[in-house]
Amino acid sequence: MGHMHTASFLDLALSEQNLLQAWDHVRTNAGAPGSDGETIQNFSRHILHHLQQLKTELLSGQYRPQPLRYVPIPKKNGGTRTLAIPTVRDRILQTSVAHVMSQFLDPQLDAASYAYRPGRSVSQAIACVLSCRDAGLQWVLDADIEQFFDHIDHEILNTQLESYFPNDPVCQMVAAWIANGSPEPHAGVPQGSPLSPLLANVYLHPLDRQLRQEHQTLIRYADDFVVLCADENQARQAWATVQQILADLKLRLQLEKTHLTTFDQGFNFLGVHFHRHTAQPLHPHAAPWVLPSDTPPDDPASGPPDVPRWLESIDPALSCDDTPASDEPPATPPAALEPRAPLLQSLYVTEPGCWLTQEHDRVVVSHQHTVRASVPLGQVDQVAILSNAMVSTALLRRCAQRRVSVVMGGWGTELLTLDRGALADHALWQAQWDLQAEPERGLMLARCLVAGKLHNSCTILRRFSRREGREAVEPLVQSMLQDERKLAAAERLEVIRGLEGAAARAYFAALRGLLPPGVDFPGRQRHPPPDPVNACLSLGYGVLAHNLHTLIRLEGLNAHLGHLHVATPGSLALVSDLMEEFRAPVVDAVVLTLWREGRLQASDFECRLGDDAEGWPCRMVSAARKRLVDALEEKLESHMVHPRLERLLDLRRIMQAQVRHYRSVVMGEVGVYHPFKLR
Repeated sequence: MGHMHTASFLDLALSEQNLLQAWDHVRTNAGAPGSDGETIQNFSRHILHHLQQLKTELLSGQYRPQPLRYVPIPKKNGGTRTLAIPTVRDRILQTSVAHVMSQFLDPQLDAASYAYRPGRSVSQAIACVLSCRDAGLQWVLDADIEQFFDHIDHEILNTQLESYFPNDPVCQMVAAWIANGSPEPHAGVPQGSPLSPLLANVYLHPLDRQLRQEHQTLIRYADDFVVLCADENQARQAWATVQQILADLKLRLQLEKTHLTTFDQGFNFLGVHFHRHTAQPLHPHAAPWVLPSDTPPDDPASGPPDVPRWLESIDPALSCDDTPASDEPPATPPAALEPRAPLLQSLYVTEPGCWLTQEHDRVVVSHQHTVRASVPLGQVDQVAILSNAMVSTALLRRCAQRRVSVVMGGWGTELLTLDRGALADHALWQAQWDLQAEPERGLMLARCLVAGKLHNSCTILRRFSRREGREAVEPLVQSMLQDERKLAAAERLEVIRGLEGAAARAYFAALRGLLPPGVDFPGRQRHPPPDPVNACLSLGYGVLAHNLHTLIRLEGLNAHLGHLHVATPGSLALVSDLMEEFRAPVVDAVVLTLWREGRLQASDFECRLGDDAEGWPCRMVSAARKRLVDALEEKLESHMVHPRLERLLDLRRIMQAQVRHYRSVVMGEVGVYHPFKLR
């Protein structure tokens, strides 16, 4: 290799700190010697001299990768794979380069990738499979890439690296290493190199990205992956898409080991056998690190112990209604919840005056010439702009190309979206239109939606009134329950809407009594909100609406066709319909908690009267808006038991389950809609 002018990433890799850190990692792994026979113990005797010599050789252009030592390793299912072992000196340098490259690359990799990444694990991938299963994705493409590491194309990989590290000599280093140990002249990455795991993730990133763009649910651990689907047609489409992407990467599926299956039929993935509602490690001793900690017990009769107290420990406002109030601390959950990636990756912009641009396929948020956030577009499903901000056309165009939903709200009275949308599912849309012409089914859906709303509203009022005593709200709750009972006999949509309106007035009157003394709340007013509590509710309902809109869009439904709300030009009637059962447990519970705990106060709002109001008499300051949005995100990621599925899910996945349940009603697969009701 000729003389190289060092660049930033090579400088980082050759720094004393990174070289020593790489040496410590290599020494801890205690690997075998390479082709030169030098052991780690021998290398350690003059370690500082060796590291300085390695750096000098590289900077002077005298460095050459040494030959690899090849060791055959038996496979469990027969045959062997070849492990290529670098020399200790090459191992140290490759480890340092892998470290600095990974720090830059990892934030840009897709959430579907779980292998060899900080903070990610096999158990998290397994937990994601279980969550998708519980959300209704019952079909599985179980895929295997034929001799993946041996067939990685050097030209494609080098081009990918150059796109991340343009004009950086670190790319020449990596190219030399992979060429040095490849089984074929222009293909293959040696297994055993510290760089191999990172390069595998980079090479398969196009697979992750394109499947996400096509709304396919991929879970990948290195070259081992599954695609989880709602039905057989979607699974077959996923198979065709995967084959095309891999062909572009000069890879192919091993057809003998690739097949379509279901959870009912069972399949193996990452050392776990999935069958129906069970997940068993193939080797029992691996259970502690393979299975997520919240995997249900094998004995259905045992069940999760003491679920009411478990839920209360997660969120005091969502414990079961019959649990008596107590000053004792809540019980510890039976098992810590394994962290799961959020169902929707959301970027919220709450500070006025921000400028959103696109740089190197990242969303960059700046304010007064200072970068506040830089997020890879591949990790974003929706961008919610909740204050006045400027957005570049290049970013909007890129969001449209990648089908990233852009939502604007916070100051107006309606949800404004910029969305390229998915290709229309004509059969589904036709079924939605046909349903509009069936008044009986439409009335059934409207009744169920309102019933779910009233049930959850009453439950939240009772839970939050424990401190004051339930007699403070019980008369209003009884009035609402009486309206709920009348729904069954309602034969006209106007009657259903009237009962919902009467119950809403009683609900907000009761809500007023649960707020701290001195907090004025005259009742729900939206156009525009005149007081702090209404401002909080409007912002919260906006956040809930754009989350549901994204979930509805991902299921291919027409968001404009609803049953309870009037479909007017530009309205999202279905979003408003499916929001009803989630308003109280998501938004109202958060707003009440923040006010009652003193985390929201009157000083967080700017209220104006008369001509000074400028059409918006009460506004939240940026810090309070961020506080509320953070609390709502935390709520959406909190867990509770879905009563119909009888599974512990986060609220966003519960919302997704309800959207899919509604879709099955539309398609005639299920006769009656069952709203989500708090227990």
